[in-house]
Order: sequence, then C-alpha cells, then structure tokens
Amino acid sequence: MTADCTRVDLPGSGSDRPTPSPSPAEPRWVHCRYAVGPDTAYVTAEEDEQAATDTAYLALLPRGPIVVLEGSAFLLFWAVAAEPAGALGAQVLEVAREAAAEASVSVEELAVQVEGFLTDLVARGFLVESGPS
Repeated sequence: MTADCTRVDLPGSGSDRPTPSPSPAEPRWVHCRYAVGPDTAYVTAEEDEQAATDTAYLALLPRGPIVVLEGSAFLLFWAVAAEPAGALGAQVLEVAREAAAEASVSVEELAVQVEGFLTDLVARGFLVESGPS
C-alpha cells in the first residue's frame, strides 16, 4: 500500500523543477521528496564523538520522544538528512539497495521495507514529504 503524498513547500526544495511522473512500474512514493521535519532535532556520531558510528538520535522538540536509529535505519535517515532540500524516495531506495547488496532480500521486498520506514517516520513527525508535481 502506498501512502498519498501531501504537498509541503520546503524551502529550497527545488519545487520549481519538474518532477518526473511516476511510471506504472514504480510506486508513487519513489517520486516523493522527504526532508527532516521542522520540529525534528538530531545528533549523529559526527556531532557527538561518544556516539556509536552509524547512529542518529532523533527527537521531536520540545518534548520528544527520543528515537535511536542504528545501522540501515541510520543510513536511510541520513540519505534524507544529509541533503538540505531533502531526498527523493528513489534516492533513499538506492541507498538501501547499496546497503543490502549482499543480503538475500528481493528488490520488491526492499522497496516495501523502505516505503514502510519512510511512512513511519513521516507519521511520527520526524520527516515531512512532498509529492511529485
């Protein structure tokens, strides 16, 4: 099941650039742009030398909750957070494909898992999404 994308104008998101229309073989979410939510704060190992590598601590300000993302969850979140304008779902999926290159997960199953991860972070307020134009 794919989530409908809600249009959110993100500063510097490049919304003036045309976004390709989803092809019938691709789910709509791969063309959605994901960005860190406005109330989300995060710390990574780059900012906290005591933190484990490939770990991010996320919090919704001002009250939380605090969430720890490690391993592949960190990589998927970082694919979004590292881009000032956010990242397309397809970019996050590509990071997942690279990380899972040696895992015995089908491309279809990997896409389902990535979609579920992004949908969960959006639902919890850690990420925002904007749909293709």
